[in-house]
Amino acid sequence: MSKTAVVIIHGMGAQRPQETLKDFVKNIAEEEDTIFSNPDRIAENFETRRLTIDKRHTDFFEYYWANLVKLPKTIEIVKWVVGIFFKKPSKRIKVLRIKIFFLLGAIATAIYACWYCFHTHEPISAAILTALSLIGLFIVVRSVLNLFFISIADSIGDVVKYLTPSPQNISARFEIRKKGIDFLRKLHEAERSPGKPKYNRIVVVAHSLGSVVAYDIIHNLWIDYMYKYQPKSQIVDHGYIENMKQIISEEKFSPNDFVSHQREVLKGINALSNPWKITDFVTIGSPLGHGGYLLARNRKEFNSKVDFRELPCCPPILEKGEFTFNEDFEVLNSKQLASIKVINHSSHFSFLRWHNIFFENDFVGGENKVFGKGIRNHAFKPVGGWWTRNGWFASHTLYWERNQKSREIIKDIIF
Repeated sequence: MSKTAVVIIHGMGAQRPQETLKDFVKNIAEEEDTIFSNPDRIAENFETRRLTIDKRHTDFFEYYWANLVKLPKTIEIVKWVVGIFFKKPSKRIKVLRIKIFFLLGAIATAIYACWYCFHTHEPISAAILTALSLIGLFIVVRSVLNLFFISIADSIGDVVKYLTPSPQNISARFEIRKKGIDFLRKLHEAERSPGKPKYNRIVVVAHSLGSVVAYDIIHNLWIDYMYKYQPKSQIVDHGYIENMKQIISEEKFSPNDFVSHQREVLKGINALSNPWKITDFVTIGSPLGHGGYLLARNRKEFNSKVDFRELPCCPPILEKGEFTFNEDFEVLNSKQLASIKVINHSSHFSFLRWHNIFFENDFVGGENKVFGKGIRNHAFKPVGGWWTRNGWFASHTLYWERNQKSREIIKDIIF
């Protein structure tokens, strides 16, 4: 019996191998489930394992990529942070920026108050006290800044590197994507015995920055699979394409109709022997919702990338009313040719369901509208204490915890 493969793609920070994988699987498993840890030869990484919940016929893998990113220099971090703050922000980021400016203002006011108190002493005492304070402040600030930038580099260094397509970062970005593509391709091709596929379905679950990595990997993987057809007959029924095109073209777009028909499109291409198996893309606490803010220098450039089909959307952007083109393929066991409507390189969300899960107080994530109305957005309020419910990023790593309602959505998608 074929299984489901779930690929976990970790987020930002100095992640350790299996750290996210084990935490994820332990939390979504039920008490009666048994988790088996097996060697993972697909990832070609001796640090990772394949976790299995046997009763659910599901294997869990981690695509680990943190080791492929070098920590950025302090100047790179400063440039990226300054650049982010002075871009025209999304509504969600605008709220966060206002809060940060208020916080900085409060800190500046507190510093001024301390300075004012020092200068209420007699002149000589004030001069000595000010000099000693400045020397002490210099030592403390220098030490704190060193620790701060080391901590920041560990936390968001990979964000700076991956989201900045400068010449020094291109090699790392390429390596991360290439290894991810190779990993997913091996899952597609895995066999439990000769001629019998091991997996009939693959689900990609990506957290935080990992969702941007996953988005890029899936896009480039489809480019490799878009021509893999071998029809069994010269007569091909393209009803699934025509129906999807009509749904996308409707003046009043219906997300429910779109999502339900994505299954039909996948069945249609599989019936023509296209071996694609990824059915669901799950983004959790994902910055892709700020795509126009993070993936381009400005919203105009982002829109240009969408128009040029460099950034795939859900639903796909139609070009002259189409998201396919005609190509001839050889019929199985015959020299005859069949004409097939090939789904183009940026239209894989015509059959790949995209679920976006976010907490209302997690400013890394948020509702994803910029990539299209076909994304299933699931908003939740985190369960926990005051800080968990109100802290700006306090809930960012809690999505699959047992007490969170978001866990149930994740389980429903996978199982």
